[in-house]
Amino acid sequence: MKKKYEALVKYLEKSNISDNLLYSTDPAVQKDYISSRPALNLTLMVPGDDISYYPGAGYGGGSSGGGGSSGNTPPVVDPNVQMANFINSLSNCSTYTTFLQSLFGDSDMCVDKYEGRRRVKTKAYNYNYYLAYNLGVKVKHQYRGWTGFWRKENADEIRLGVISGTFYYDYSSYFNPAPTQNRITTIYSNNNRYLFDANTYWAQTGYPGVYSMTGFSTQGYPRIFKDDYYIEDILPYNFMGYNPIINEGLYAALQAGNKQLSHEKLNQLFWNEAVKRLGNLWQSIGNSKPDNKITYSYNAVPLGKLMVAKTFYDHRYNTDDVGKTFDWGFQIGFTINSSGQISPSASPSSLKKPQEFKTLMYGIAKKNGGWHGSKINTANF
Repeated sequence: MKKKYEALVKYLEKSNISDNLLYSTDPAVQKDYISSRPALNLTLMVPGDDISYYPGAGYGGGSSGGGGSSGNTPPVVDPNVQMANFINSLSNCSTYTTFLQSLFGDSDMCVDKYEGRRRVKTKAYNYNYYLAYNLGVKVKHQYRGWTGFWRKENADEIRLGVISGTFYYDYSSYFNPAPTQNRITTIYSNNNRYLFDANTYWAQTGYPGVYSMTGFSTQGYPRIFKDDYYIEDILPYNFMGYNPIINEGLYAALQAGNKQLSHEKLNQLFWNEAVKRLGNLWQSIGNSKPDNKITYSYNAVPLGKLMVAKTFYDHRYNTDDVGKTFDWGFQIGFTINSSGQISPSASPSSLKKPQEFKTLMYGIAKKNGGWHGSKINTANF
């Protein structure tokens, strides 16, 4: 079986077909490959290894084909192909929360026990302590000694990845915006700011007339927006939300008050449009495409909703835990002015707590030559 798997991987690589269900195969490759083989007929592909291909009814033009993924499924953010394959093999765990944690908001945890006395504990949390709040993810490695209590223990390596994290802030009760005319998209990265008219940024090709500013620091921005790449999208007050290319149906879902659909559409908009166009822009200025540590905010000014999507990855050696706090506050939050711009504020009335944290993430640790861990999916994409 191992020999067949290795042969299959080599064949897929030679044919430019993705061997990862979360990475789509190029549509042109899909079409050529499927169309060149007879439909409803089993074809031997790797002689000697008994590996065959059955194309079903042929290429339909709208499906992802072998090695593809749905437009709603983001890629695994781990850069190591072998690790990505291991993460793909993990099934979604059954999360749990303790009684004490349930008193202070949401906490979804999973535990993978091994060797009798060791475990990897993965957690996504959105705590509300009334005077403060804390939103983030964490994975830790533990050992149970003779006392029966779990204590921290260094692992050889720990990896933490947020494939997709979405949540929102509701400021409709605080904010009645004045009308604005234009949708603005801004990208912040490495102390640079790129400002677009939305019609330019979301265009199919090219980025003419972009306004850039160097030496622009986001140090004073709220923690939630401090990332390697931050894409800020502000809708005008008179926004109609009918363009499916720009919005993937997100505005309509928000307008209808459908929370689950809003998260799904935000995830689609993030991966299918925002991340893709960020990559195109970065390549146009001579940089490689970013695929990690990206934050996108969709500020639906007319509806008083600020939705946020994130992807994150980190790994460390000889440590007992890896974590990331996305947002926290102690009577410190942010205000939103009439144009949708966000500013930090220490006013108690400005405290905005994140709501409805949905995530697809993993936490894994390597110890004694083996990898252990869990994949949490509260997003249900």
